[in-house]
Amino acid sequence: MGDLSHEDSEITEEEVERIQKANNPRVMGVMLTIFVAVMVIMIGGLASYYYYTTQKQGSTHEQTIRDNWGEVALATANLTNAFNKIDDLTLLFVDTKGGFQETLNDTNRTLKDISYDLRSISGYAFSGNVVISKMEVFVEKYSDYLRELQSIIDRAEGGLLEDINELDTLNEASDGMNEAYDKLIIADKGKIIDSVLPSELFNMDRGVNELTQKYLDDKNKKGEEEDKLKAVINDVANKFMQAYANKDADSMKSYLTDEAKAEFNPGIVEEAVEVKSFKILDTRIISETKAELDAQLTKETPTAETFTEKKRFIILKKDSQWLIDSWRNFS
Repeated sequence: MGDLSHEDSEITEEEVERIQKANNPRVMGVMLTIFVAVMVIMIGGLASYYYYTTQKQGSTHEQTIRDNWGEVALATANLTNAFNKIDDLTLLFVDTKGGFQETLNDTNRTLKDISYDLRSISGYAFSGNVVISKMEVFVEKYSDYLRELQSIIDRAEGGLLEDINELDTLNEASDGMNEAYDKLIIADKGKIIDSVLPSELFNMDRGVNELTQKYLDDKNKKGEEEDKLKAVINDVANKFMQAYANKDADSMKSYLTDEAKAEFNPGIVEEAVEVKSFKILDTRIISETKAELDAQLTKETPTAETFTEKKRFIILKKDSQWLIDSWRNFS
């Protein structure tokens, strides 16, 4: 057998460099592929998370809108039902349990709470945020309308409502509310709002106008009748005092009630004074059978000195005739 020999060839630096150059592109390619894959997965995950979160958030906000609108619808139904029971303007400001005034206050509070809820979600981007903006405007216009209605009620309660034209601002507020409602319904493409408000809400201003006109007509008629009645009562007092100035005791007694006649002292006409003037200051109708009259009486003494007295007359209706029951000094 011959000897076997093995010669190990030595790897040079040039060879190592060549091998490294040959392998580096593969490594870089693999790493690039892995990096791209990771980025795709991350972006996909973030997109999915964002989509899921947005969808969930949008669904939550849409439910908030539905819940709030349900409260608007309920409050409005209560308000219009309460208004439909009103047949006289004065009943609007009767503050009793379950009355219109209480219902109006409840509706105002509901709208205030809803406005706050809508503002808290109006900055989020989702499919229904256009509805939110339109609903915010409607709630604001609705509140403006109720605020003006309350102003009308307050003026009527204080006896300050004098002309039907004072309702022009209420009518304008009603038009603004109606327009905002129409825009809200049009904007609700996704039918988030699932109930309509009763038409009575948008006709309420007409009802208030009718009640107000009737109130003003009755007030004017009552005022005319009261003026006529005051003229009759004033005439009794004037004739009584004319008899006093003429020192005619019998004529004076003809204007007194039986009770007043029993207390009357004819000697007053013998006083050494002269009645210079008699001026009625105020006449008040207390009831259908009683009135009060305040007057100022000026007298002159024999020494030409003058002094005044204030007299308060109580005048009663007896058998269809107004008679003086008392006339006393007051300060």
